[in-house]
Amino acid sequence: MKDMKEILELLQEVQDEKLKKTLLFIFGDIKEELMSKPAGIKKHHTSVGGLYNHIKEVMNIALSLFDSEWANYNCSRDDVITASFVHDFNKLDIYVEAPEWKKIKYGQKFDIKKDLIRVNESAKTVSICSEYGLIMNDIVLNAITFHHGAWSVDASSPYGYIETKDFTPLAILLHSADLISSQILGTVKKEK
Repeated sequence: MKDMKEILELLQEVQDEKLKKTLLFIFGDIKEELMSKPAGIKKHHTSVGGLYNHIKEVMNIALSLFDSEWANYNCSRDDVITASFVHDFNKLDIYVEAPEWKKIKYGQKFDIKKDLIRVNESAKTVSICSEYGLIMNDIVLNAITFHHGAWSVDASSPYGYIETKDFTPLAILLHSADLISSQILGTVKKEK
C-alpha cells in the first residue's frame, strides 16, 4: 500500500477524546515493544519491528476498507482504529530471541517463550488493554475475537466451530485487513 500512515497518526484521528488519550498512552508505553518484536516467527512479519509494521498495515487497510462507500460496517471509525490497533496485543510478550541453533538451522530470529502459560488470544488482549483502562465495546471485542476468521478459536461455541453469523461486519473487516497484511504484504519470501 502506498502512503501508509504511521500508528501514531492513525491514533490521533480518534474522535472520542477519552479513547484517544487512552490509546495514545498505550502506544507510548508499548511502542518500543512493538518495534522490537515480530508479528510471527515463521510465516509473516518475522523480523525485528514486524509487529509494529503488521499493526500499521492492518490499521491502514482496515480504514481504507471502512472509508470506502461500498459497504456498511455498522460501527464507528473509532471502533475500526481501536480493533485494528489492539488485535495482536497478545503477541507483546510471547516472543524471545531464538537460541543459536535455531538461528543457524532455520534462520529463525525469534522463538516462543518456553514458560508461557497458554491463554486464549482474545483474553490476553483484553487483559493487556484492561491494565491500561481500555474497556472495549462488544463490537470491538467480537472483532478481535474473530479476527482470524474461520481459524479463530471459540471454546464457547456449542457446535465446536464458528458460524458466520458469529461475525460482526467489523470482525469481517478486521479479518480481511489482517489477511491482506499477513498473507500478501508481510509473507516471508521463499528462496528459489
